[in-house]
Amino acid sequence: MASASSSVGNVVNIAILEDDPLIQQRFSKILHSWPRLGELTSFSNNYALATANCWQKVDVLLADIGLTDGSGIDSIVRMSEHNPRCLTIVISAMSDANTVMNAIEAGAVGYLQKDDLALGVIASIELALNDGAPISPAIARKIMQRLDKTKQEPRSDSSTDSAAADHTPPAPLAEQLTKREHEVLTILAKGYSYAETAEILAMASSTLPVHVRNIYRKLQANNRTQALTEAKFLGLID
Repeated sequence: MASASSSVGNVVNIAILEDDPLIQQRFSKILHSWPRLGELTSFSNNYALATANCWQKVDVLLADIGLTDGSGIDSIVRMSEHNPRCLTIVISAMSDANTVMNAIEAGAVGYLQKDDLALGVIASIELALNDGAPISPAIARKIMQRLDKTKQEPRSDSSTDSAAADHTPPAPLAEQLTKREHEVLTILAKGYSYAETAEILAMASSTLPVHVRNIYRKLQANNRTQALTEAKFLGLID
């Protein structure tokens, strides 16, 4: 575990989830040159991160996928559940389409290949903090290919089945959103960041993640995109 602090701008607390000590050291050296670095912690596996119970303290998680005790996607899911405001960027040698899509669906906002860090670690973090999506070109291409393949998948020949699918009524929420949660959801749907949403609603920045987490749980979503898609399907937002 390593730590650093800075008074330049808003500090950013970062956690590294990586089982290779040499790569941990490499990232640590790079990050310590960044003036905005707050606390930097490193974990070698999912268990170490889970038992540290520091979810709420992390602003950015740099996560590997292939870990000694399983997939790093498990930690991405848990981070999304415990701290929706945390920005997770995957930095991994694993780049198959299924792994990439699973990581994004779990809540990752970026995906970089270890052998292609053209964007740079710090530049990628800054991009994510500004609501961008740091993605290696090769990964972006695989995402586009997967989406294109999905569009080209043949539909059922049965017009009856198709019509029935088009008119399937939305499943009722197991637990209704509160008025405040609906307000948060509506503003997020307009593209505002978490910080902007909290400001618009005159809400403490520490309170917003609680509402977001409840929204995710009730909509059974792992990230903002999933939550908004489900909310539109249920008719909760336009």
